[in-house]
Amino acid sequence: MTESCVAKSRKDNRPSGEGMCGAVFPPPATGPRGFRASSAAPERHGARTGQFGDPSRRRPAGEPSRAGVRAEPRMIRRVLLMWRQVSFWPRALRCVNGAVVAPGTSRIRSGTRSEPGRPVHRNGQRRPVQGEAVSRVEPVLARALFRTPLLRLDVAHRGRVRRLGLKLESRGPTGSVKDRSAVGLLRALHDERPLTPGTVVVESTSGNLGLALARMLPGLGCDFLAVVDPKTPHTTRRMLTDRGARVLVVDEPDGRGGYLLSRLRRVRELCADNPGYRWPDQYENWAAPDIHRRVTGPELTGQAGADLGTVYVPVSTGGTLAGIGAHLREHRPDVAAVAVDVRGSLAVAGSAGRRLIPGIGASRPSAFLAAPHSYDRAVHVDDIEAIAVCRILVEDVGLALGGSSGCAVRAMLTDREDDGPDDRLSVCLAADGGGKYRDTLYSDDWATEQGVAKEITSAVEHLRSEGLFFDRKHQEH
Repeated sequence: MTESCVAKSRKDNRPSGEGMCGAVFPPPATGPRGFRASSAAPERHGARTGQFGDPSRRRPAGEPSRAGVRAEPRMIRRVLLMWRQVSFWPRALRCVNGAVVAPGTSRIRSGTRSEPGRPVHRNGQRRPVQGEAVSRVEPVLARALFRTPLLRLDVAHRGRVRRLGLKLESRGPTGSVKDRSAVGLLRALHDERPLTPGTVVVESTSGNLGLALARMLPGLGCDFLAVVDPKTPHTTRRMLTDRGARVLVVDEPDGRGGYLLSRLRRVRELCADNPGYRWPDQYENWAAPDIHRRVTGPELTGQAGADLGTVYVPVSTGGTLAGIGAHLREHRPDVAAVAVDVRGSLAVAGSAGRRLIPGIGASRPSAFLAAPHSYDRAVHVDDIEAIAVCRILVEDVGLALGGSSGCAVRAMLTDREDDGPDDRLSVCLAADGGGKYRDTLYSDDWATEQGVAKEITSAVEHLRSEGLFFDRKHQEH
């Protein structure tokens, strides 16, 4: 411990409970028979033993000193215990960033300096040392895999009542299906070359994968650089910085209705300029589809049961659909996998154009869905109608979904409308919740700024005129 933390506190004679450098830590442990250690060491072993015992044994004022008189064995034991406790404190307490931190504590309470050999992450957590971080990788990733519920609704539309299941990925650790993708990507990155403390991981993200990475990487001692664009909600950007990530906003349009190609170009430049940076590359790394094949797909089909008929998955990188589709082809070939894309996106065919909703669509075809058997069919929806569906869901059942989830529900309503009645369950992967979109998709002010307020209102009225209504009669599974 440094002199500024230990010696200064002894000179100040701070009361018990008030720590050195302004920190607060537990009072000293009690010894035998309620004995409580003093915060100062004895002047010399055995000297003035009266001050350490209970009050009845202290030397009254004016009484001659008992120096040279043999102390009682019990008092000697107390003094020795006190000496061991006091001399142990400098090893037990750590001075981190100018604050004294009790053993087992990882949060920094105050100060700006770092303890030598114990680097501190940007979000205030102690950065693990190299061997510790390598051994913690698998436990950290395993804890990020959460089982999310399946909510069943009845949907009335155009004279029909259909059974709908919403796979609520918003109930995951960071509120999106990208928690699962991040686990697969980081596991593959670590298997390729261990993620050691101080490693900088950089990724292009519309928000959700960035939040997942920003949550996991500090536990490994790694830093995260998120490359986003102006369509990323300000709430998401703030959440990223709160978790210690650095955020780089790329505001150059890519000429295809979005910013994806510009973001990817910036990531490649950063990796070229900084060879030590690690890039998971969610757009072409097959570790992302594989985690959905092994985890998300089995979980979904197990919850839906034997009456599952169709699964609707919104597409951005295409990794989630590719993984779930692979599981369905192997284990449930009777279930159709439907790719849901937004108009103006090139992720699943289509043509480039304006897109309002983040987290769905792309400025280029998905690398994971090139094979003809990747999915059974595709449905392109209008983003205005998808936003209208999100708002109707809030009115009917009090459930706020993200925009891509609204696209999946809208696709379910329009898909195979002319087919006969189908009593089987249709499941929509609700990739995230609506909390991050209060200031955008659910805001009339935002709609006015985008020039789509009247369109959204008209879309809500039109869907209501068609009898659209959501009814929540079932419990989550």
